[in-house]
Amino acid sequence: MPPYRDPRHRIEIEADREYAAVRRASRRLDARLVEWIREGRRMSKLAAIGDRIAAKKAAHDRKADEWAKRLDAVDAREKDAFAIGEAVIIEREADLSELEGTVRTLSNLPLAGSGQSSNGLARKEG
Repeated sequence: MPPYRDPRHRIEIEADREYAAVRRASRRLDARLVEWIREGRRMSKLAAIGDRIAAKKAAHDRKADEWAKRLDAVDAREKDAFAIGEAVIIEREADLSELEGTVRTLSNLPLAGSGQSSNGLARKEG
């Protein structure tokens, strides 16, 4: 029986041929890669893309480190900034209380030239 009469034999023979072709191509590629490595050349476009990816990752890592340092600086100043803000608010509250007291004091004084106090009641003279 010829080898191609039985479909199983045909498939096995074709698989063997394909495997042999892949092995030859792999050996050629390996030889070329070894040659390129010795010459210091780039191995392929994929290697160039890999280099670009690595460069981008390194740049992103540097930027992330920069942002982390800036955030650490903000965290370090945060407590002092809130303390200053709190002091400003306390000072403004004290100023407002003083203003309210001054306004109350002034509202109880008589108006100049009129016979009435500021609260609308007639002043008694003499």
